[in-house]
Amino acid sequence: MPPPPSPPQRPALVPFRYRTVKRLGIPDSQIILMLADDVACNPRNPFPGTVYANADRKVNLYGGGGEGEGDSIEVDYKGEEVSVEGFLRLMSGEFPCACAPGWLL
Repeated sequence: MPPPPSPPQRPALVPFRYRTVKRLGIPDSQIILMLADDVACNPRNPFPGTVYANADRKVNLYGGGGEGEGDSIEVDYKGEEVSVEGFLRLMSGEFPCACAPGWLL
């Protein structure tokens, strides 16, 4: 397993931790993943659809096959869906009726 991303690769830290938790055998149904910024799909990402742990680009943290790569990550909340209010509602179970059923604990 590669070491955690260094400070310049902070956007890779959440996918790295997600991958670590998955390797411990915890299924996606027991993981809630919130990414405020979708780095893999950001137009400024020189490698679209990927996030690497370090400069040698051996491990794509977003997965998708290939050497050293795991399963694709499953993002539950992203972009503007990620907020303090949304997190507190998720933890307390207080969601509006329009919320998708899969988003409830």
